[in-house]
Amino acid sequence: MNYILSNANVFMQGEFVKSNVFVNNGIITDISSAAPTKGSVVFDLEGFAIFPGFIDVHTHLREPGFFIKRPSVPVHRRQHTAVTPPFALCQT
Repeated sequence: MNYILSNANVFMQGEFVKSNVFVNNGIITDISSAAPTKGSVVFDLEGFAIFPGFIDVHTHLREPGFFIKRPSVPVHRRQHTAVTPPFALCQT
């Protein structure tokens, strides 16, 4: 599926730039002020901001020393948040 996030305030190189974000098959292919193309689904994001993925470096996957305990929130459930999920070995 191809779609365009149009009129968004995109945070790039330390500043906000009003741009269109072109997504083809789940991959960002272009960020520019080019006009939306035919055949794509367009989402008007006027007044919204787009940021790169944030990484939460302060997470508690489990309590230190308790190797048999599982993480309090499984990593696969964190994928739908606004924060880029951590990559961690939970049982180390």
